[in-house]
Amino acid sequence: MNVSGYTDLHQMAPASDTRVKAPTKADELRQATDAFEGLFLQQIMKTAREASLGDDLMGGSGVETMQGMLDEKFSQLGAGKAGLGIGKALYQQFAPMVLGIKGS
Repeated sequence: MNVSGYTDLHQMAPASDTRVKAPTKADELRQATDAFEGLFLQQIMKTAREASLGDDLMGGSGVETMQGMLDEKFSQLGAGKAGLGIGKALYQQFAPMVLGIKGS
C-alpha cells in the first residue's frame, strides 16, 4: 500500500475535539445531588398517589406499576429543573469536601 500521498493523521482530524471526556468530580457530584433530588420528587409523587380520595375506576396492579414507572421518569426529568433547589443546596454543602474548594 502506497502511503506517500497521505498527510499526517493529526492534520486530517477535525478542528474540534470530538473525544468523550471523562466526567470530573464536579460532574459526578452534580449527578449525585440531582439524583437525590429526583428520589425526593419520586417520594413526593408516590405519597401523593397514595393519598387517594376514593376508589380508582381503572385500578389494578398493572395501572399501579405504570403509574410508578411514570412517576419515576417524571422525577428523573424534574431533578435539577423543578426549582426545589435541593440538588443545588446539596452540591454547595458537599463541594468543599469532595472538590476541596471553599464554600460560597
